[in-house]
Amino acid sequence: MADGISIEVKNLQAVIEQLTSLKQTEKSKALKKGLRKGGNYLKKQGRARLTTEGVGEVTGNMKSSFVVKVKRGNTGVLVGFNQKGHHAHLVDRGHMIVSHGVVTGKRTKSRPFQTVTRETDLPRAARIATEGIYEMMTTYQ
Repeated sequence: MADGISIEVKNLQAVIEQLTSLKQTEKSKALKKGLRKGGNYLKKQGRARLTTEGVGEVTGNMKSSFVVKVKRGNTGVLVGFNQKGHHAHLVDRGHMIVSHGVVTGKRTKSRPFQTVTRETDLPRAARIATEGIYEMMTTYQ
């Protein structure tokens, strides 16, 4: 997950101030559920772009390796790949073809599903995460 997509909620202090009336466990639940909603949106869009690019049609490892992880210590969410999708950056950017340890001078076609998802869907995912936090906040009050 080193090359994952990270979302930060802007104006988080204002949200936390509104959550002061809640218990500590309810606060963390509201934040986690809201952030997870935004992360799941990015995961869904990334999988859809993976399908349109024609990646993962053979085994499906790339599609099944998407992971959404809500941070424990800091407030944030990571969207990336588990071990089965460790080669996602190579598919996204393309790479030199190596045959039996020899660089052939040819490149694979880049299929920028991850880069496009980050650029186009990140603002909407942040909005969804913020709305999810407010929704969970009202649920626990």
